[in-house]
Amino acid sequence: MDNDRGARAPLDGIRVLELSSVIAGPFAGSLLRLLGAEVVKVEAPGGDAIRKWESPRGPLPFAQINAGKRSVVIDLKSPDGVEAIKRLLPSFDVLTHNLRPGSMERLGLSGADCLEINPGLVYLGVSGLGSVGPKAGRPVYDSIAQASSGLLGLLTPPGANPAVGPALGDLSTGIVALSGVLAALVARERTGRGSVVETSLVEGTIALIHDQFAHLQATGVQFDIEARSRVSQIFPLRTADGDLVIAHFSTSQKFFESLARALDMVGVIDDPRFHAYNARVQNYELLLDEFGARTSKLSTESFVKLLEQADVPHSPVMSLGEVMTDPQIDALGLFADVDEKTGMRFSGAPWRFNGVRPGGVRGWPEMGEDTRAVLESVCSGDELADWIQRGVVQDIADRSCRDEDIE
Repeated sequence: MDNDRGARAPLDGIRVLELSSVIAGPFAGSLLRLLGAEVVKVEAPGGDAIRKWESPRGPLPFAQINAGKRSVVIDLKSPDGVEAIKRLLPSFDVLTHNLRPGSMERLGLSGADCLEINPGLVYLGVSGLGSVGPKAGRPVYDSIAQASSGLLGLLTPPGANPAVGPALGDLSTGIVALSGVLAALVARERTGRGSVVETSLVEGTIALIHDQFAHLQATGVQFDIEARSRVSQIFPLRTADGDLVIAHFSTSQKFFESLARALDMVGVIDDPRFHAYNARVQNYELLLDEFGARTSKLSTESFVKLLEQADVPHSPVMSLGEVMTDPQIDALGLFADVDEKTGMRFSGAPWRFNGVRPGGVRGWPEMGEDTRAVLESVCSGDELADWIQRGVVQDIADRSCRDEDIE
């Protein structure tokens, strides 16, 4: 929804000062940018840590969640660096940070401090385990959030070692943080006042599994990785080609019967072990074996066709490469934008507005490439030159600020 697509982005005119690094906070900033906000990323000397995560086509994790942002390098350990942030605050709508609890307070950049300078500011703080409590100050990464929230235990088969896959804690927290910022911006429209928004990796991750806590309290039993399939009636069925196809009919009698008829297994419909939902839950493994014996003789193509004709919720278990070439994903245009620096197709904004997906955010900023342009509005040329000379801020022209010099 950028200008070349003929529509105004929802957050056009909103300015975000991002003091966040690594994934969770910057992912929230990435989503704000995709919604049309201008995001100025403040990096410490040496840059965001994930600039170091190189691949043959560049620092891809950094590239994907920082595309379209502007980069300013400011040393917050310097009093003048803090002063630079304070001078910038009046011209921004949102500030985000993910420093440990107490860090911004020690810098004089607490929520209260920043709202005193800019009463309309939306101030977002993202921590690991929250800003209060006995564990508040601990260092936390995604895997720690997954473990401490209960998510990792739910995804680990009994007796197995946990395998941490995608950064679900970081990414879910980024989405939670985004929703908090958007709500605060809406509230500001009504009241004219900003607010302090707080969330944490553990809170953002727990938001993914809130239903599991309800189930525990209602039944006294914790779901494990196998229980979800039984209760929700999720059937991983292997075909003659060795592929897995997921069929899911939950409590729906219609979908159960449709699958049975599609597989020419009408006898299971009236079987007392399977006819009712509760019976299917109790005899899940037996029903899985019954269906599996039939699907193991069918090709993947023929089985999927049967499921389509029977209108049963289903999907092959797809690889990432298959997802990117899937006709449905192609129709949605989710990988339509090509990054100008790598030639790669990153996944686009996960929304459409009036039928149009926000786009046009390409290329990630070189470290410090916008330092001069951003700071020239809040300090004189002589003062800026002095700050650069003393390392308070860094400009891309300063060799120490270039990516290849990050250790």
